Amino acid sequence: MRVLAILSRYPQLSETYISTELRTLWPKHDVSIIGLGSPDLPQANHFPYQTIGRHDDARLIEAARGVAPQVLHTHYLFQAPRMHRVAEALGVPYTIRTHSYDILRASPSSLRTWSDLVNDERCLGILVFPFLKARLVEAGMAPSKVHECFPVVDFDRFYNRAPNTPGVMNVGAALPKKNMEGYLRLATQIRGLPTRLYAIGYDVARLRELNDELGRPVMICDTVDPEDMPGEYKRHTWLIYSASRSAGTVGWPMAVAEAQAAGVGVCIEGIRPDLRDLVGPGGFLLGRLSDALDIIDEPVPAAVREAGFEQARRSDVRAHIRVLEALWR
Repeated sequence: MRVLAILSRYPQLSETYISTELRTLWPKHDVSIIGLGSPDLPQANHFPYQTIGRHDDARLIEAARGVAPQVLHTHYLFQAPRMHRVAEALGVPYTIRTHSYDILRASPSSLRTWSDLVNDERCLGILVFPFLKARLVEAGMAPSKVHECFPVVDFDRFYNRAPNTPGVMNVGAALPKKNMEGYLRLATQIRGLPTRLYAIGYDVARLRELNDELGRPVMICDTVDPEDMPGEYKRHTWLIYSASRSAGTVGWPMAVAEAQAAGVGVCIEGIRPDLRDLVGPGGFLLGRLSDALDIIDEPVPAAVREAGFEQARRSDVRAHIRVLEALWR
């Protein structure tokens, strides 16, 4: 297929799920990329792309015509109006991979508007996390257009059954919804284990200031290229993934499956019951973030670690990319 990917901030470092998807599609399809606006923190390694202002639809359509795609593809449901305009201008269909915050933060009126666009014949369908399908159907989206899919993870890159070095980690974009401040405060009570935070961009300077005020309980690591993250996971036995209960917009982070594939025990703040479906029997949902203290005081139970390997396979992009390719066919 000749595919044109129209992406919000490519190549944004914190959006590694996009680069993972592209890396899986690239050998099998003729993929071109247009980025809309500049990334906050760009990846060092990326595919060729051109950048067009996010409000310049005329130039976007002109550039798209130059590619002559058979199908358009994007990430985030709020891109539906733009994709619809470009698809109509070129006379081609499109698909969307949604995530969490784009749906969890959306107003009912926005969801209804996007539902009308997705139901149109120009949209071949959208990919959603399983826990979000009901919300979209209730907003008016045809069930046949909504296809369930786990997070985009390069399972083979992270899969490693070797023993892990003792340590505790947290990882993700440094945004308020991640409650990384809570993780820093929790780390003041962790004894005997090195504790690290891989905070990407955004509010990382503020987190460094708080860490200093708390006596530096956490090593806040410099930016790590996605290709080097498998080795970083192996430096830890536990992942504590914090999340803001008040924001409630942390969805199904790919770090859970990456950690499980690397043999890391997972503790995630249980801000919603659906997170149990993400973690499966290969991890722990925390009623309170402090509940992690008793859990990480012991080695990861062998049965939990083993279940984590199998649970992580559900996010393997090489398996579920077929859902997207089936829509294109």
